[in-house]
Amino acid sequence: MSYTVKLLQQRNSTNIDFFSVSDDVIKKIEEYKSSGSIISYDFSDISEDELIKTMVITFNSLDDYTLAINEDVFIDSAISRQTYCNEHSISWSIEQVD
Repeated sequence: MSYTVKLLQQRNSTNIDFFSVSDDVIKKIEEYKSSGSIISYDFSDISEDELIKTMVITFNSLDDYTLAINEDVFIDSAISRQTYCNEHSISWSIEQVD
C-alpha cells in the first residue's frame, strides 16, 4: 500500500522565498523513483495567493518511506528546512495523506 506525505509551508509575504530542497535531495529522490520506492513527487504546487507551498511525495510503501527518511541527505535537508523556516518565519507542517 502506498504512503503519501505532504509538506506545507506558509509564509507571510511573497518577498520571502520558500525553502527548496537541494539538488542532492532531488538526485536521491530520483534514485528512489527509479528503483520503484517512490511512485511520484511534486514540489511545485503553490497557492493562488502564493503564500502556501505544498510538496508531496508518494512512496511505494511505509517501509520505503521509513528507509528514505533515515538517509543522511534527507536528515540534513530536514534540519536545513527547520533552520531556514525558523529564520524566515515560515510555518510548516508534515502530514500523511490517506
